[in-house]
Amino acid sequence: MVAPSPLLARSADLSNAKRALLDKLLANASAAAVAPEIPRRPSGASVPLSFSQQSLWFFHQLDPQSPLYHLPIALRLAGPLNLTALQQSLNTIVARHEILRTCYVVVDETPTQHVEPASEVPFSAIDLSTQAVEGRELAVRALIDQECRRPFDLTHEPLLRALLVRTTETEHTLVLSTHHIAADGWSWGIFFRELAELYGAATAGRARRLRRVDL
Repeated sequence: MVAPSPLLARSADLSNAKRALLDKLLANASAAAVAPEIPRRPSGASVPLSFSQQSLWFFHQLDPQSPLYHLPIALRLAGPLNLTALQQSLNTIVARHEILRTCYVVVDETPTQHVEPASEVPFSAIDLSTQAVEGRELAVRALIDQECRRPFDLTHEPLLRALLVRTTETEHTLVLSTHHIAADGWSWGIFFRELAELYGAATAGRARRLRRVDL
C-alpha cells in the first residue's frame, strides 16, 4: 500500500477557505507553466522590426554598401552534383522560412517587415573548368570575395542568394550569402540540416523528412 504524500495529508486538514486558496494557487501555477499562444500574423500585415533588427536596419542606412553585416559561407562540394535538385532544395527552404523573403520598407516613417511571396533564389553559376589548373584556386577565392562583398538591397531583394563555381566535373564551390537582419550563426545550422535532407531526398527519390523549425 502506498502512503499518501505529506502535501495531500496536510491539505485534508485545511479549512474550506484555505483549501479554496490552495486550489487557486495551484491553478495559477499550472497556467503560468503553459507558454502563451502567439497569434498568427495576418497575411499582408505590416510587422514592426525587433530591437536587434532596428539596429541592423539603421546601420545599413548609414552605409548600404558595407559588407560588415553579411553572413556568407562557402562550401566545397565533391562528387557528382545534381544542379536541379540543389536549386529546388534552396527554393524550398526559402518557401518554408518567411524571414528569407522578408523585405524592410518604411511605412509612415517607420521601418517595417513585409513578407514577399515565395520565389526562386537568385542563383548564379560560373564554370572555371576550362581555365588552367594552377589559376583556378585564385579565381575561386576572388569570386568568393566578390560575392561576399556584394551589397543587399533590403527594400526588395531576397535575403538569400547562391553562387556555384564549377572547377571540375565533380568539384564545385557553393557560396551562400544572407544578411544578419535575417539570420545568424544558429540559423545556418538549421539551414544546412534542411538543405542536406531536401537534397538527399530529391536525389534518392524518397519523401523528405523535415520538422518545423524557424530560422
